[in-house]
Order: sequence, then structure tokens, then C-alpha cells
Amino acid sequence: MYKYLLINSQTLLAKQFISGLKSPATEVWELSFTDDYVTTSKNNKHSFSSICDPKDDWSLNYELERAFLEFGSFDEVILFPGDLKFGAIEAIPSRIIDEQVSRQIVSVMQIYRILADRLRSQKSCCVTQFLYEESYEFSALSSLPMAVNGALRGLVNGLRKEFSEINVDIGFKTLKPIYKDFINGEYSFLNDLQLTHYQPLVNRHLESVDKLFANR
Repeated sequence: MYKYLLINSQTLLAKQFISGLKSPATEVWELSFTDDYVTTSKNNKHSFSSICDPKDDWSLNYELERAFLEFGSFDEVILFPGDLKFGAIEAIPSRIIDEQVSRQIVSVMQIYRILADRLRSQKSCCVTQFLYEESYEFSALSSLPMAVNGALRGLVNGLRKEFSEINVDIGFKTLKPIYKDFINGEYSFLNDLQLTHYQPLVNRHLESVDKLFANR
């Protein structure tokens, strides 16, 4: 039985990925994130899923510990990126930048810290960090998600040697065209600050996105 631990599993990207894992020889534990975490039977009613606040060390530790106690070990751990905020950097409020950096980098570092401790007792494991679609590096509106991409790449490269010492192979993958359906639900554009000189740029970008979904 091949066992997956999927972290941040409620994104549309993750759901599409999970749909391809359905197999009698596969078991999946999903850990999803919400800011309204409450430890109740309602939140944790499914034995193969858990919910936590990624900024709450206690709930993050508890739910990962519960996953390892239930499954014993995992063959593969996959971390999915969260929602994005596109826009000109001066149009993004500082609170949004703080939130994105905290959720996408600081919380991910906490997850790796916990995983390193939990995976130390296993014989082997593979950890995969998904990154955002690289083609958006060419968009003038993608400064924040691409900055997060760069930070996650650096984090993974920095941890690779450390994790190899405990027989864990750690790497990253970028989104593929098959997963692009999640763009409509999880990419949002911050152009609501009356920066009218950016409106043509936003319109051109949205038109190029529409072309991706032509005849679909």
C-alpha cells in the first residue's frame, strides 16, 4: 500500500492531483488549512483528513502527529502552494504581502521542521514541493507569487542535504498545463486601488488567460 501525505490539500490544484491518485493500492491523508481552526469532531470527522491553522504551531504539530500515528509512515509527502495575489507590487497592501509571506514561506518552513523530526525514524520517503506555474515569471503582474517561488526554491535546495542525511529525497515540481484549471479559482488580481495606468496591463493579462481556456 503506497501512502501519501498531502499538505494544503483543499486547493483546486491539490484536488485535481488527488483525483488521479484513486487506486486500491493507495492511501491518502489530506491536511488542509483554515484560519478558523477549532479542535472538534466536526472538523476531524474523516479518519484520513485533518484541518489546522498553518500559523498555529500547536494545531500544526497536533494534526501532523495524528497523521503519522494513524498511518505509521508515508511513502511520499506533497506540499501544495496556496492561493495567489497578482498585481503591481505598489498596488498590493503591506498586510497582504505579510500574509502571503507568512502563509507561503514561514508556515512551510515550520512544516519542514516538523516533517524532519517525524521522518527521521522512517527507512525512506520522498518529499515534493509544488511551485507556481513558471510561465508567469514573464508577467509584469506576478511579482509576489514569483518572489515566493524563489524563496521556496531556495528553501528546498537548502534542505536537500539535511533531509538526505535521514534518507529523505526532497525536490520540487512546477505546475503543469493539466493543472491550470485552478487559475480561475485561486488567482486573484489586486487592481482595486485606482491605479488606472495599470488597467490596460491587467486587461491584456486577463485576455491571455482567457485564451488558455478557449474551447475547454
